[in-house]
Amino acid sequence: MKTLMLEGGWPMWFTLFFGLISLGAAARFAKSADRRQLGFLVGMSLATFFSVLSGIVADLAAVGHNLNERWDQYQDFPIIRIVGQGIAESMSPGIMGFTMLSLTWMIAAVGLSRAARLGPSA
Repeated sequence: MKTLMLEGGWPMWFTLFFGLISLGAAARFAKSADRRQLGFLVGMSLATFFSVLSGIVADLAAVGHNLNERWDQYQDFPIIRIVGQGIAESMSPGIMGFTMLSLTWMIAAVGLSRAARLGPSA
């Protein structure tokens, strides 16, 4: 987790924040099976998803800027290796965020199952 946070940079904080809220909302929904809570759960999941996309794009942009700013330093290195490392680090928001979304909806599935058994009044 520490490595993902370091490699992903500041956008990771948004992904972590929204992801934890999504996980909490899923747990609350799984416990109560109250369909009225689905709106918040979906909204926070979307916020997490868009923070993941924002983080990946911001990280890829940082790779491009870094490469251009330090081009003289990198001339002796194979460019594919530098770009490959940058892309690998840029995937950190996706790794953490999509994992959190997977867990969120796995937990939400429990709530959806319970709500279906309780009927339309839940």
